[in-house]
Amino acid sequence: MTGIVAIASAVALLVSPLAGSPSQSGSPAMAGAAQSGVEQELIALDKKIEGARLGGETAAVGELLTDDFVQVTAAGLRTKSESLQALTAPPAGNAAPPPIRPPLEPAYTVHVYGDTAVMTHVTKQTDPHDPQPGVGVLHLFLRQQGRWKMAASGAVSPRPSAEQNINTAAYALMQSGKTKEAIELFKMNVQIYPESWNVYDSLGEGYANADEKALAIQNYEKSLQLNPQNDAAKAALAKLKGK
Repeated sequence: MTGIVAIASAVALLVSPLAGSPSQSGSPAMAGAAQSGVEQELIALDKKIEGARLGGETAAVGELLTDDFVQVTAAGLRTKSESLQALTAPPAGNAAPPPIRPPLEPAYTVHVYGDTAVMTHVTKQTDPHDPQPGVGVLHLFLRQQGRWKMAASGAVSPRPSAEQNINTAAYALMQSGKTKEAIELFKMNVQIYPESWNVYDSLGEGYANADEKALAIQNYEKSLQLNPQNDAAKAALAKLKGK
């Protein structure tokens, strides 16, 4: 099922391939500790970017973004250079900028998948270039040469679910022709939310787009098993089976 359109436009422009599934080596406790460590590293990175941005440290912000970083704004997409230029741009219309509000600690949700991570949180404050507090934000991070960097950012619905936003990113990739990468994200969602009928429906659609008919049927049938009222899956299965 398709999700939020705004962040989809940003993720669709990413050219870096998504990594495979997380390593299964080591004990569950060790794997959990490693995952928690990466999550804390990414939260610290997000705070570092925010601090540098508020401090007007354009070069420092740029070092923490990928070369093909894209940002979704109400006016459309911004490239990395446009986003950095906007940090020092005056508010439109000569209006007095709204005051910077005291930082509010957001609630973070982070899902790590190999060298790719999806983060959602609520904006910490408002300024001339940011959404209002309470608006949900999604960031996509990529690990390049052992270092995490932010690859895309955009506002989404308030307090969005991670399942919805991961699905959105996957659909964006599929719509831009990156079906293989989209399937990896759909599979990630299935691993995280194995009881959700919607994630199997989406993975089925991904496999159908990749002409993997048997796998598409398998996942649509799983979706129907979890939600017998899923008419979209019924229609897709009828088409795949030639009925």
